[in-house]
Amino acid sequence: MTNKTLSLISDILVNFSIAAFAFMVVISAFALSGFSSAVTVTAPNVVASMTVLSTCEISLSNSVITLPATAPGSFAPTDNGVVTDSNPGNIAGNVVIYGGNWIGTGSNTFYVTNTVWNPSSSLNQIIGNQLTSSPFTSLLQIPAAGSSTIYFGANVPSGQAADTYSQNIVIEASC
Repeated sequence: MTNKTLSLISDILVNFSIAAFAFMVVISAFALSGFSSAVTVTAPNVVASMTVLSTCEISLSNSVITLPATAPGSFAPTDNGVVTDSNPGNIAGNVVIYGGNWIGTGSNTFYVTNTVWNPSSSLNQIIGNQLTSSPFTSLLQIPAAGSSTIYFGANVPSGQAADTYSQNIVIEASC
């Protein structure tokens, strides 16, 4: 708060206060004889500014991927887009993707790296990005207010025991 006292002609003192970030200024005029009056003046223009932070996020439309029953030593692709990720944010975001090993209902497992993914439906055991257990920032970019589809497949190792397997896959956004 800043207070100033000014002497004016005719024995009148003007005392005014301006509070930081106030939108109103109060001016009081005092005559030396003790007479007082108050006037309220609204500030003519106040300029406000702020920065809107950029955001991106991923929303998945499908959280369950079902691959077909597959023989050991074969590739099991999905034939339709299984995960549609949308970005309701205001900037593009890259997909970060990783997962865990395949775990059977018994004690059977096989490695996460047997899973491949791709933004194209032409996924096969040669064409695809290998899933890893470490977060990987892909080149797959989801535009602001846009969406993308990801396809998955799995290479079943030769000699793999018959079982029903599941795998956790994490899909995140990186802005």
